Amino acid sequence: MEIELKYDMTREISISDLIIAIEKIVGLKCDNKGQELMTAYYFDTTKYDLIKAGYAVRIRKESNQWIGTVKTSGKSENGLHKRDEHNCIIAEKLMDFSHINIELLKDIEVYSALKEIAKKKKLVQLFKSEIKRDKIIAEYKSTKIEIVFDRGAVISGQDESLINEIELELLSGNEKDLIELGSKLARLLALKPSDISKFGRGLNLVGYDEK
Repeated sequence: MEIELKYDMTREISISDLIIAIEKIVGLKCDNKGQELMTAYYFDTTKYDLIKAGYAVRIRKESNQWIGTVKTSGKSENGLHKRDEHNCIIAEKLMDFSHINIELLKDIEVYSALKEIAKKKKLVQLFKSEIKRDKIIAEYKSTKIEIVFDRGAVISGQDESLINEIELELLSGNEKDLIELGSKLARLLALKPSDISKFGRGLNLVGYDEK
């Protein structure tokens, strides 16, 4: 189960501003993991069969390896997102991101369900995201939290939706501590809770209508 808080920035914030705010709250120097450029591709059938069944499929390069991720629709309220997440390493060299075969995800836990839903159809790229991500690991009370600072865009053809957000993901410990740290950061940095994911932004961009 992935549990995270999402916030949109309502004003310009630097990574230094974020680190100073975190350290002011936790009272300790946090672990800044540095910046990474991340490109992610999102896929479904041309009829959105996986989305309609509650699945989101993403392939993203992380630390020089491709990771396949499947997330369930889950739920979100006041910026708190909860959903199941399944990951696998993709060993094959990827060259063409216009479409993929479902077999690329054969090592993922929910592969059988995806294969049944897709019914041998190729998965086509719906959109992609290009993000500059700074990652920070902090401990608040007894809870370990990953905080990411994302700037970039979700892109479909010539259209794009800008991303300026901060996410806090619970790595271990107490959900209550996660929410408390998020609330304090939001007050210090004028952050606005967001119930929409990058995947959701992309669906809006391509005009997907779940009806």
